[in-house]
Amino acid sequence: MHTYEDWIIERAYRSVPGVADDSGFGGPTMQYHVLLDPARLYNFHLSVAQVFNSLQANNANTGGGFYMQGGQFYYVRGLGLLKSTDDIGEVVVGSNNGVPVRIKDVGQVIIGSAPRLGIFGFQDKVKNNDDAVEGVILMRRGEQTQNVLRGVEQKTNELNRTILPPDVKIHPYYDRSDLVRVTTDTVEGNLLRGMILVFLVLLFFLVSFRAAVITTLTIPLALLSLSSFYTPLGKPRISCPLVRSISESSSTAPS
Repeated sequence: MHTYEDWIIERAYRSVPGVADDSGFGGPTMQYHVLLDPARLYNFHLSVAQVFNSLQANNANTGGGFYMQGGQFYYVRGLGLLKSTDDIGEVVVGSNNGVPVRIKDVGQVIIGSAPRLGIFGFQDKVKNNDDAVEGVILMRRGEQTQNVLRGVEQKTNELNRTILPPDVKIHPYYDRSDLVRVTTDTVEGNLLRGMILVFLVLLFFLVSFRAAVITTLTIPLALLSLSSFYTPLGKPRISCPLVRSISESSSTAPS
């Protein structure tokens, strides 16, 4: 599950215009494990430290600095050549009478997971998902929330329909569009009630329909003029980074 998040889902969401990042959490992180046989190590007169040093030397990573593009930093690295369990098994750790001794001669290589430092789960109407993967999508500053949300929704449908396996689906569990809609409805309702209240009070005390209408119209005009300071050139200057939280879960046992 975590592999899908790191290599497929995060990269897909980062391609959506207005999305800054997709921060994932939860799920096991894949690791290659070398399980050594003490009896074989003793027969070949090898130690665990020798095996560790051989693996480290044959799969060393080197740094190459970084460069910046589009407001993001990209790190340049030289990665090791070991790509699979078979490659790890062929690493030479010593020799016995001139014959190379490899990892596969003193143990076995399997695919496991890193020690868990936390867990993410959620509950829906059908069942409890005790082990899932969470992704929090962050929006770039200055972007329109609704436009970014529409792009995220389209990308979610595309991932579920054509890219992800049938037993792995993305389930949105928090959507900021609900907050935007409720906030907009609240502002519009308060504005309308305030205008009606001001109109009735002025009409009662001034007994002038014209004066009440003119004074009432200053309320939306004041709000419009205030919003113009936050939207120069059509772009908002204040925006919350959180766009959407997404949970990926499997309909079968967690992978």
